[in-house]
Amino acid sequence: MEQLTCPKCGLIDEPELAPSKIHIGAYCKYCGAWIKWMPQGKKPIFYFGKYKDKPIDEITDVQYLKWAKENIKKQKADWYLAVQNRISELEFLLK
Repeated sequence: MEQLTCPKCGLIDEPELAPSKIHIGAYCKYCGAWIKWMPQGKKPIFYFGKYKDKPIDEITDVQYLKWAKENIKKQKADWYLAVQNRISELEFLLK
């Protein structure tokens, strides 16, 4: 695991990891301060609606994906990219 510098106490060490609902947080072993969210390598998922908690690459409802992409504005860029890629895949398969 990588070494991180604590912004609060300045300790340079491997962090202590603690999972939350959808993230893994890196915390200082000395003072307990939050350092950063750690990448998980998981597939992007829907966090809302009828496909809640389902990976985007498993959704086959093109109309719903298009609606979500156009109407949901508070998602990260990787989420939008995953939705757009899935739409493109499904449109290609449906030709």
